[in-house]
Amino acid sequence: MEDFKSICVTEGIKKVDVIKNPTSFPLIGKGAQGAVFKVSSDKCVKICAKPKFAAKEGNVLKIAQESPTIPRFYEVGHNYIIMEYLEGPTLFQYLESGGSYPKN
Repeated sequence: MEDFKSICVTEGIKKVDVIKNPTSFPLIGKGAQGAVFKVSSDKCVKICAKPKFAAKEGNVLKIAQESPTIPRFYEVGHNYIIMEYLEGPTLFQYLESGGSYPKN
C-alpha cells in the first residue's frame, strides 16, 4: 500500500488546503480540520492540519464505537485517523438537505 503519510495539508480559509498528495489516493472531502482520502474499498484516512485535531477526533471515535451510526475506527497517528469508508453524504450534506438527527 502506498504511504498516505506523505500527504500534506495545511490550514486554509474555512477548509484545509492539500499541499501535496504524491499518492493515487483520491480526495473525497475536506473541512476545517483535515482532508479525507479513500485508501481502499472499505477504509479512508483523514489527514489533519494539526496533530491535536487527530488526537481529539480519534478519542471521540474510540468512545463512540458502540453507536451504529459512527464509522469503525482503526488507528490514530501523529496527524491522521484511519476509519471505515462509508458511501453516502457527509453529516453536513445530510443536514443541509433537510435531514434530521434525533436529540436523545
